Amino acid sequence: MSITVLSPRSSGNPVDIVVTGATSEAIMFARLAANGTVISGSVQVISNGQQGLPDGTLHEEGGWATLASAGDMDGDGVEDLVVGAGNDPTAGTFAGAVYILYLNSASETELVRAFTQLTRLTTGLDGVAQAGGWLTIGSSLGDLDGDGRIDLLIGSSSDDTGGFDRGAIIVAFMGGAVPSPTPSVSPTPSVTPSVSPTPSVTPTPSVSPSVSPTPSVTPIELAPPPP
Repeated sequence: MSITVLSPRSSGNPVDIVVTGATSEAIMFARLAANGTVISGSVQVISNGQQGLPDGTLHEEGGWATLASAGDMDGDGVEDLVVGAGNDPTAGTFAGAVYILYLNSASETELVRAFTQLTRLTTGLDGVAQAGGWLTIGSSLGDLDGDGRIDLLIGSSSDDTGGFDRGAIIVAFMGGAVPSPTPSVSPTPSVTPSVSPTPSVTPTPSVSPSVSPTPSVTPIELAPPPP
């Protein structure tokens, strides 16, 4: 089992707590009250097809075993998660993978707005990590190279660089584009009713009487037609 504590995604509670079990296909997310108890109704589960994670993301044999705070990876003010799946087969049998889960704020319906999967075939990691038994855990290191992006520490439990299955630690300097937020539904545009212009009125030509002088006439203001 792995447990980590995140900054609160909403006001009114001190922290959020996230729990996953060994090779689990789910992450439990809960809000804690000031007295340390779990707030009733606050438990949410991140898994295939739930809380914004697309169905089929996790493999049955490569569930999540470790997790840690990734810091605010995408700069939206919400702390994100980095999760290790040591047996993930995406890049080969027992090759492992690390997932970065970009979390929504508490005002959103779903917890996860996007995710990034890192494997030994990911650009920048290819040729560094080995095929068997790696990428078991990830952790935030802050911005080590001053490029404005948080960097990651990735554990490779069975790396053979220093000897058979002795393991290694990889410092991954993160770059590239952060996944765009899930497009929000555009509101229905307001429709301004068209108003027909006031019709022009051709004034009746004045007729000069033959005898009496033309009287002064006060013009009548025409009220515009109702819309």
